[in-house]
Amino acid sequence: MKAKRLCLLDRTDDDLPLGGSQQVCQLSIVPELAKRIEAAGTAFEFLYNLIVHGKGHPESESSDEETKEGEEKGPNLSDWEKKRKVHHPRPVDEENLYAILGLGELGMGASDKDIRTAYRKMALIYHPDKQQTSVTDPIWLKIQNAYETLIDPEKKKKYDSSLDFDDTIPTGPVDPSKFFEVFAPVFRRNAHWSNKRPVPDLGNMDTPMKEVEKFYDFWFAFDSWRDFSHLDEYNLDEAENRYERRYMEKENKKKKAQELKKEKQRIFSLAELAQASDPRILAKRREEEEARARIKAEKQAKKDKQKAEIEERIRKEEEEKLAKEREEAERKAREEEARKKEAERQRNLRKEFIRLLEERVKSREFDKFWGQEYVKRISPEEIAALNEILQAAAKDEETVGILRDGVGRLEKKKEEEKKAEKGKDAQKKVESTMAKWNEEEVAKFYKAVSKFPVGTKNRWDCIATYIGTRTANEVIEKAKELSNNSSMRGLEKQPPQQQPAQAQTQARPEPKVEEAKNGAEPNQSDWSQEQQAALEAALRKFPNTIEAKERWGKIAECVPGKTMKECVDRFKELRAMVKNAGGNAK
Repeated sequence: MKAKRLCLLDRTDDDLPLGGSQQVCQLSIVPELAKRIEAAGTAFEFLYNLIVHGKGHPESESSDEETKEGEEKGPNLSDWEKKRKVHHPRPVDEENLYAILGLGELGMGASDKDIRTAYRKMALIYHPDKQQTSVTDPIWLKIQNAYETLIDPEKKKKYDSSLDFDDTIPTGPVDPSKFFEVFAPVFRRNAHWSNKRPVPDLGNMDTPMKEVEKFYDFWFAFDSWRDFSHLDEYNLDEAENRYERRYMEKENKKKKAQELKKEKQRIFSLAELAQASDPRILAKRREEEEARARIKAEKQAKKDKQKAEIEERIRKEEEEKLAKEREEAERKAREEEARKKEAERQRNLRKEFIRLLEERVKSREFDKFWGQEYVKRISPEEIAALNEILQAAAKDEETVGILRDGVGRLEKKKEEEKKAEKGKDAQKKVESTMAKWNEEEVAKFYKAVSKFPVGTKNRWDCIATYIGTRTANEVIEKAKELSNNSSMRGLEKQPPQQQPAQAQTQARPEPKVEEAKNGAEPNQSDWSQEQQAALEAALRKFPNTIEAKERWGKIAECVPGKTMKECVDRFKELRAMVKNAGGNAK
């Protein structure tokens, strides 16, 4: 196979040297594998200018550095700026597509049904078959173009968006009396751009507040379908390559975003201004402010009332306190005065007693010094009684005898009073001690009485030691208190055969309460007759056919003061005793 030279640039031009052919690069390529390259685009133009005219275009006066900088930066955007569209106002004489179909009065408000109906009417009049004309009839082409544009939803949106539209909105505060007259047409006009249907109406003064709030919520979140593609900066069909097209799309998208932002801000400003001027909203706000003011006034009145009540209570408390202080001061003054009078009376009684003693009694036994010491040990009433005795006496001998008898009676009376006082104190002490016995101590007391029967040495000391929290005297008082109790008398009577076992139990030291709390096993001999009888009755009532745990639980419930474990241990002990007794008999 013969290789063929491939010319990458082959053009016919009188300016080209070598007879119209310039060999840029030669490659030995098999003809079947050669790739045909079409000379086009900015890269080809740049390469052509570089080869033909030297370094750059002959008309370009830029230096090599500018050319190099241009190559690094890429294509020059100044050429693209020349392609930017210039937007002019719509010509006045340009026909409206709605007017062409006879829908000029409806305009953008025409529905698809209206457009189809109007097109059919026009077709009946201007169709080429009716007019006996060609299909290229200008009038028919306009009708066809108008129908195709308006019947397509996307094209209709773009066309409607390109039509002249009154974007003006009221500015500044509006008189509430003219609110509906000013804003209702503006909202109806702008409702054409809403994506959501139906669009709520502004209403009137009788519209419920919920509907009014829904109306403003709708317009504050207005969703517009208005299209701003007619304001694009560039026509994408003029792009020479994909880079230009991307740049144009980016600029057009930026322009649309700016216009859409302006449109949203315009609608938001309209809704905000309307809400600020709406007499219904203003009336509601006034009502809310009045309600808040009323609630605030009520709260303040309540606070003032509470404050006044607190101040009144404090004032009354201060007055009561002052009154109590005055009463207390007066009482103390009266008591002090009474105390002084009583002290004065007692001094006079003592002086009178000493005077009568010196005048009437002539004895060394009852001299002045004895009288001074004796009056310190007796009460004023006793001194007064002695004064009466001394005043009634006639002779010295009788006076001494009478005085001696009086002093003896007083001393005896005083001794009796002391004994009575001691008896009362003892009784109070016993009563207070007896009142402090708790249930645990009473239960231990009953057990100890059964454990240490009558005849046990130092029985009450043993019972007190068993209880652990009581003295022997307290135990004796408790026994006296319960001496009339039948259960107490029953515990005192023990069978004769149990006496040796009890004596052995008495010989062993009783474990302390602390040891029992720490888990030490209790003595099995502290079972009373009632508890033993209750255990035997429960054993007969609940036979061994019942499940063991359930059976012993029920037995323990029937035995007062014993747990299930104690009942089981007692049963084992009794069974062992029966077996031992049988073995000894054999």
